[in-house]
Amino acid sequence: MKVRVPTSWEDVTLRQFIELSKVPDMGFSKEDANLRILSILTGIDDSELYELPVGELAKINALVKFIESKDSLFPVKYKIKIKDKRYKFEWKTNLLTSGEYIDIQEYLKSKNDNLHKILAIYLKPINIFGFRIKSKYKKNIYGKYIQTLESREETAQFLLDNITMDKVFAMSGFFLQTWGVLMKATQAYLAKEKNRAMKAINLSKEDLLKFTGGI
Repeated sequence: MKVRVPTSWEDVTLRQFIELSKVPDMGFSKEDANLRILSILTGIDDSELYELPVGELAKINALVKFIESKDSLFPVKYKIKIKDKRYKFEWKTNLLTSGEYIDIQEYLKSKNDNLHKILAIYLKPINIFGFRIKSKYKKNIYGKYIQTLESREETAQFLLDNITMDKVFAMSGFFLQTWGVLMKATQAYLAKEKNRAMKAINLSKEDLLKFTGGI
């Protein structure tokens, strides 16, 4: 039986990683947990792994030792290609919409299950020349182009089975390292927007008072 065994994080998809992250909470014995991990990584059913000769199982186990460490440094790339699709990693906080910020806060409550949805907010579809794909964006009330919800959901689903963990670790590592800064910057940005909105409301009230003569 020919089996494709990953030998680095570059061979592991996001979906596989999400499944791997659930294993410690499943109550398996150490041996059963190890077999479950091998099943996720190789695509071989647990029952078939139980039937493998010990020597073959040991060989597979040796190849996937890389999962015991996530310390490898992966360079952050701001433009990445996944299969036939291209994306720009847009990390700047002031380019997030309020809705995207709220969604990120909600997604972070669910450990790794929503990692693909978080990444889809930061990965913007672009064409081969690095420009936005018009059909994936719309103009907001301020006249700025933002990614449509449909496009974001499409990206999230695509990432599950196609982006590999070397790229995810590079982006999530960058994200985690700068999260404190991003949080403060985002809060400051939203506070500024709120103040601007309140000023606009107050101006409207003044205009109304002038128009009605203070009635």
